[in-house]
Amino acid sequence: MKSVLIIGNVNSTFVVGLINNLKAYGSELRVDCFSTLPVERDDVLADNIYVNSICDWWKNKFGKKVRYGWFLGILLWLLFRKNRVHYDNIQIHFVDILHQFAVPLYRLCTRKLTAVIWGSDLMRCSNPAILAQILNKCDSINCHTPKMKTSLQNLLSDKKKSFIQFSYCHFGLLPFEKIKSLRTNVANKQTYKTKLGLPVDKTIALIGYNADPGHQHVKVIEQLAKIQEQITDIHFVLPITYGNYPSYIEQLKETLASTKLSYQTLESYLSDDDVAMLRLSIDINIIVPITDAASGTVIESLFAGSQVITGSWLDYSKLVNADVTYTTINKLTDINQTLLSLISSPKDTSKNAERVASFGDWQVLIKDWYELVVD
Repeated sequence: MKSVLIIGNVNSTFVVGLINNLKAYGSELRVDCFSTLPVERDDVLADNIYVNSICDWWKNKFGKKVRYGWFLGILLWLLFRKNRVHYDNIQIHFVDILHQFAVPLYRLCTRKLTAVIWGSDLMRCSNPAILAQILNKCDSINCHTPKMKTSLQNLLSDKKKSFIQFSYCHFGLLPFEKIKSLRTNVANKQTYKTKLGLPVDKTIALIGYNADPGHQHVKVIEQLAKIQEQITDIHFVLPITYGNYPSYIEQLKETLASTKLSYQTLESYLSDDDVAMLRLSIDINIIVPITDAASGTVIESLFAGSQVITGSWLDYSKLVNADVTYTTINKLTDINQTLLSLISSPKDTSKNAERVASFGDWQVLIKDWYELVVD
């Protein structure tokens, strides 16, 4: 029996989607997960889910240098784990400082260790030396684009460059199937808005997709406030469910309260059904993070048929290559005129769903992930 251990946040829609679809694609495959955070979901089909209680204790006790607690927890798991197996593949999902000391222990448990780069773990990396240290202990690296591969190769030793394997497996998106089923009845859009507590008589615009300051919500709001009298028929939605940035969230709420904009923040966990209804309710998405790699929100929004405004500085080459229709701005001060133009003359997005379908359909993408495990 082939086996894989996924090390990452088991509550993430990407990790859950990967685990569940690996099990569906290869029923004989053993899929385990070692979660970097406490488990909050009950829909994960992993054969075994492990948590690091030692790390949780360390975090509560000391509040810093969590990677030491993580290492101790992994060491105890390695020594005393049940259902012992030497994995064909161990994947580190979102490669950061947490794994610095534990990587040698991972290597003892697997034939092939894979670093799965999500995007921001590379593009917002605050300590490239530690990232390089981790990558140089891996057998393979998975990333999104050739541009990311080039950046990653610069972190590798000359010896490692000569034989490390790169792959381009992409995550599917769980809300895709929900969006497919829900969008068949356009008349239900008003119903979806009502269920989500959104006004039915306004244009709905999304700003960002989590609470990370890198989404530049405050700067966007400061720009929009300059034309607030012209956009009274727009209701802005800001999802801040994910990301532990309390001081930034407070600043964001203060900025919003100082304007006359119509808005609401989403601070509760959204189910896949809720996410699908939200995508179909949104008319315009303003997604201008400092760095991004064509996130799930961007793909889902395009699949749902809404307008997307994003930054020209972002590497969305796969969307360009697929001839997807969306709007870019060169700087944040362009956002007002761009928004007003899209309201008066929306772009034709009718072909976007077909063009991005392969980017988010697990049924299409899971084969590559399966081969990454068994190869």
